[in-house]
Amino acid sequence: MAQGQQRFAVLDGWRGLCALLVALYHLNVVSPFLDNGLIRHAYLFVDFFFVLSGFVITHTYWGKLTDAGALGDFTVRRFARIWPLHAALLAAFVAVECLKAIAAAKGVLSFPTAPFTAPNATGTIFPNLVLAQTFGLTDATSWNFPSWSIAAEFWTYLVFALLAWIAFGGGRKRAATLLGGLIATAGLLVLVLRSPHGMDATYDYGLARCLYGFFVGHFTYRLWRRTRALHAPAPSLELIAPVLVVAFVAMAGGTPAAFCAPVVFAGAVYIFAFESGAVSRAMGTRPFQWLGARSYSIYMVHAFVVVNLIGRPIQILEKLTGATWTSAPSAPDAPRMIDVGDDWAAAGLIAAYIAIVLATAALTYRLIEMPAQRLLLKRWSTGAQPRRSVSGPAPAA
Repeated sequence: MAQGQQRFAVLDGWRGLCALLVALYHLNVVSPFLDNGLIRHAYLFVDFFFVLSGFVITHTYWGKLTDAGALGDFTVRRFARIWPLHAALLAAFVAVECLKAIAAAKGVLSFPTAPFTAPNATGTIFPNLVLAQTFGLTDATSWNFPSWSIAAEFWTYLVFALLAWIAFGGGRKRAATLLGGLIATAGLLVLVLRSPHGMDATYDYGLARCLYGFFVGHFTYRLWRRTRALHAPAPSLELIAPVLVVAFVAMAGGTPAAFCAPVVFAGAVYIFAFESGAVSRAMGTRPFQWLGARSYSIYMVHAFVVVNLIGRPIQILEKLTGATWTSAPSAPDAPRMIDVGDDWAAAGLIAAYIAIVLATAALTYRLIEMPAQRLLLKRWSTGAQPRRSVSGPAPAA
């Protein structure tokens, strides 16, 4: 049951747009442009990435992981896809913390939190480096705080690889299917029964969240594959699906209904996988494809921009001018709230933030993400060029 090499360009476009929405979610600026249910609950789009990842990873690898060599190649490819940029951003955060320590020691500047203290204590560097920051080893997200989802995805990839091997290397397809369903169900139950933050599980139950969403995406692909020979969904569904997704995120994001997010996103992924309507044609245009190609970089760099290129300069200006534009964060791992006192000034700050995120992501994509991926695959794998796919973060595959 080896899969073809179809690239779901429309889903790639949606991945880029959702990465921008997550970036806006983490920008704590007082503004009517951000004070709406869609942005306040945009953390749920991480679950879209998980579903999309399960869909496309299944398309690319289901039926191919039949022996130790294939499993090893898969693991190297997944690691090369996500780790280099993650490590580079972690190094950048640590470098800034070192500069803070030097400035504080020399009495040049003081900071609301001392350098290398929680959540960015030195003891959290190694867990982040080895993709263990999603196992509840800390009391909050640390360093590049969205990276918990990248860690969760990597370990979920390995679970998927094991199931694929059971199905095709061991010839136990029904057992693998049953086990995949049990894993998705167990992930949901862990979130419902144990997660103190509900669906917004990150550093503690993030792996359960990822397993749930990923395997919902896995079974969505298998359903799509069985039904793709039938007539594609009515083009009008392409107009209805985004409206329903936006309404769901806006209204359900802060309620127990948020546990249904992967199923809702799975419906949208299924519809747009057919690429049959006007919305698909729009998402296949160059701007959205540009966003999709750089969505992993957008996702990974935006926290650095929020903390160090937006928040930090504003704090320094506060000290120099005596003005007050920021307030204490709502949680140890949250950025400080920024209130510039004028809606249009806030809109300008939001526009500048988006521009900086996109520019920074373009640079990291060109200088770090793709070159490092090629280098690792050349040195440690078979020398083949990396496949290009659309599976996401969170968006990363």
